[in-house]
Amino acid sequence: MSERSREKGADVETKRNGKIPPKWVDGFVYALILVLVVTPLLLLSLPPLIYLTQGGSVAETDINSADRVLSFLQGASVLIGGAVAVAAIYGFRNAQEVRKELREEMAQIRAMKGELEARLQEQIQRAQSAIEELQHNTLDLSEAYRDLLHRNYRQAYAVARSVLERDPENIQALYISGWMSMQFVRERTVDDAINDLEKALAIAQKEKTSPLRLATIRAALGVMYRRKGKKLKEIDPDERDTYFQKAKKLLLGALNDAPRMLDLYSESFYGPLGGLYRDMEQIDAAIDAYRKATEITPGSSYPWGNLAQLLWQKGEHDEAMRAFSRTYQAAQREQGAMPEDYYLRMDIAMSATVLKQFDEAQEALQEALRVSRTEEMLNTSLDGWKHLLESCPEGEDWDEVREHLQKGRDQVQTALAK
Repeated sequence: MSERSREKGADVETKRNGKIPPKWVDGFVYALILVLVVTPLLLLSLPPLIYLTQGGSVAETDINSADRVLSFLQGASVLIGGAVAVAAIYGFRNAQEVRKELREEMAQIRAMKGELEARLQEQIQRAQSAIEELQHNTLDLSEAYRDLLHRNYRQAYAVARSVLERDPENIQALYISGWMSMQFVRERTVDDAINDLEKALAIAQKEKTSPLRLATIRAALGVMYRRKGKKLKEIDPDERDTYFQKAKKLLLGALNDAPRMLDLYSESFYGPLGGLYRDMEQIDAAIDAYRKATEITPGSSYPWGNLAQLLWQKGEHDEAMRAFSRTYQAAQREQGAMPEDYYLRMDIAMSATVLKQFDEAQEALQEALRVSRTEEMLNTSLDGWKHLLESCPEGEDWDEVREHLQKGRDQVQTALAK
């Protein structure tokens, strides 16, 4: 069957179904209207002219014309009735179709409305859940930062891990977890810390977080790369150097972007940079880094103690003794606010030993070894005692100092062996 035949058949079928009236109905209606309008005019106009030409009067002409019009209208009324009936039938059928289509459209609209309402409700619920989770995480992280302020490091770590159970990509929680892992959580390793901080850095870069937060995470990761390198010192020197270079790049880049930023202990990141330079045997660069740290956090014993050790190592004993005195004073002040802090007690023990305050030094050392600490913390302290002993000046004036430094080193080694 040709396309034209199919189209024609479709038109006929549509007409049979009553969706639209056949074309002959439209023609019939138009013709009927034409007849109804034109015929009366002809009846009123032509006969009078003929009748008058034959000598009839005007009155008779009017009467005859009126009779003809009335007769026509009587006959036409039948036709009009039929036309009206036909129009009524098709009008009724079209109205039914319109109502049916309207009902179908309304049903579709109601269905769409229901679907949109369901989607909107789902989005509202998701938004509410996200807000509740954000509020919960914010409260927990605020608690973690309070714990850090009071040196409750393991509690801060535990809170961060609980946040990560709900939100594995929470940048702040990953940062706290990574930073705490290495130093205060025995069951965690430096690789765990690196994994947390690398993940935090990737998310922060993707989300285009603030430059300060990004710099802080980069610097923290640099610190962990340094510690990873230190663990490889005797195992794989080449791999150690690779980690040291990665640490240096991250720390320098972060400090260039935010030179006064602090870590979670409220210490300058110039301190870890100084420690890295010391590990790389770049003593002058290490001293410069620790000097910058003392400028940023002058009330902290941490940079003063490390600066004092390096100056002593270089033989600059007078300046070193002044730095040891600053270390002792700062640690004493800080200990008033944080009496259970391990590092502060150890700073007092080392600086008091060099300053020949042996009884106080021994008391502080014993207190430090009684508080909770990790293997990493003890190793850090052991390195400090070793550096002091190796750098101790020769001569009788320093024999007693050397003896107490050896004693301190041995006590830390014994604690580490346990």
